[in-house]
Amino acid sequence: NVAITGGTITGGGTLSLTGASTWSAGNMTGSGYLLVTAGATLSITHSSDWSIDAHHVQNLGTITWGGSESLTLTSGASLLLIGRVGFLPADDPRVVGTVDAVEQRLTQDGFVLRYRTDSGGDGLPGGEGVFLACSFCLVDALLGAGRRQDATDLFERLLSLRNDVGLLSEEWDPVTKRQLGNTPQAFSHFPLVMSGLQLHAGQPHRSNRPATHSG
Repeated sequence: NVAITGGTITGGGTLSLTGASTWSAGNMTGSGYLLVTAGATLSITHSSDWSIDAHHVQNLGTITWGGSESLTLTSGASLLLIGRVGFLPADDPRVVGTVDAVEQRLTQDGFVLRYRTDSGGDGLPGGEGVFLACSFCLVDALLGAGRRQDATDLFERLLSLRNDVGLLSEEWDPVTKRQLGNTPQAFSHFPLVMSGLQLHAGQPHRSNRPATHSG
């Protein structure tokens, strides 16, 4: 059992919790992990707004939030794939709420970041552009959530980012309005095709099923 009442957890190691533990203050930085093992419980009781980067937490047990303010679990655009891989139905309220959260916290000018590089532990400098593949994932997630017009609008905005020969790069800089990274990028064009097929069919598809197309 561990009671974390202050200070900062740093480094690249793993802190494993195996019983009923509490975290009432302090922060976690670096590339290490807080591992909540199967059957263990971590009770977070901060008295102020607090954020955990999901990169730092591996939860195989139970995490409860007992603080008096809000707790934010930050993560990356991979959350948009929950419906795609069939973990939950795309229109499940929990998935819809996750899509809303990604829109609010992980977008710039309506396009999706991979994750917040200023808080990640990947060793890369912050400030990268928005990822076009992730933005197409948002198109699919919006369609699955029943927001077809929003999905179409975002899809058309993404199409407008193509260069003079119709190709997309890896990233887009919403400030300078130019393409960034590898050009052309197959990982941007593949989801473009898949999103287009889904919008044409009027329904999302699961990754373990073939995409359908008619007409």
